[in-house]
Amino acid sequence: MQYPFKGNLLSGGKPPIVRRIIKLQMLMIENDEKDEVGNLKASHEYSDFLLGTSGIDIDLRRVDIDQCPLPPGSNQLNIFAASDKCKKRTTKCVAIPGLGFRRGSYRCVCKRGFYYPDTKSTKRYYNGTVIEEEYEKLMMKISNVFASNRLPHLATRHGEESQYAVEDSFECLPCAEGCESCVDGSPCVVSLNWLMRTAILILECCVIACLPAVALFTWKYGNVKIEIRELSVATLVLIRRNFAKFSGDLKTLCE
Repeated sequence: MQYPFKGNLLSGGKPPIVRRIIKLQMLMIENDEKDEVGNLKASHEYSDFLLGTSGIDIDLRRVDIDQCPLPPGSNQLNIFAASDKCKKRTTKCVAIPGLGFRRGSYRCVCKRGFYYPDTKSTKRYYNGTVIEEEYEKLMMKISNVFASNRLPHLATRHGEESQYAVEDSFECLPCAEGCESCVDGSPCVVSLNWLMRTAILILECCVIACLPAVALFTWKYGNVKIEIRELSVATLVLIRRNFAKFSGDLKTLCE
């Protein structure tokens, strides 16, 4: 018979007994022995023997483990606390309840002031199960190196490469300067385009440098008179006809 356990192994107090064997000390009185005179002699003998067992079955699939660090000032008993593999410099651990008694039941989310590298992803965190697997590969590789140096016959020939030891793997990127929190690397402070500002400044300096030359030219040739010759009537009529013809051709072309 199974007894569902609704508590938590890590909530403090004494853990439940999974299997307990009960031994009872029994008093055995035997009256079939006689003394030298022939009277019945009662012999009191004590013996231990197995009378029965009592057990409690616990479904560990319903018991979660929390590998994240305890909050400051917490007195909760948790033997798995701070056993997560999140990289503490840029990420922090967030426990995921309901996954049962297995490691990796957490997420590594970015700390304030950092952002997830894949800005197009809908899940902006690192899966604890994947991190635990990569960390295990790293430990196996280290043990293989140790075994190859001390015990060559125990070392494995092939080992999987771990991404956990790669620089910037499972890490978040810092926000731009002046940003307390962000979702990408966009700047929070207006950045000046010094290239365009420099080009405009050079153009303004060139215009200012040309002003004295323009002023000198105006002062020197300001009194020069421009003579306009009188046009004959025939010339004006010819110009008018040519203009009318050009206007008609343009109108026909447009139609």
